[in-house]
Amino acid sequence: MWFWSADSVEQELFDLYAPALRTAGVNFSDEQLQETLEAASLGLEDAFRSGIVAIRSRQLNHQRIT
Repeated sequence: MWFWSADSVEQELFDLYAPALRTAGVNFSDEQLQETLEAASLGLEDAFRSGIVAIRSRQLNHQRIT
């Protein structure tokens, strides 16, 4: 995102996982989410993966995602 430099590991991870997360309904325009991402770098890939798994699991179980 704009708060990470273009050649940073965080930006590379974001570029890799953001399309799947957007498809799953994650709104990266949300200010609170942006603040959280800006503060987080340690464990960022695990967080992205966990988010995808949780969303997909809920979708498969037909649960409402909030």
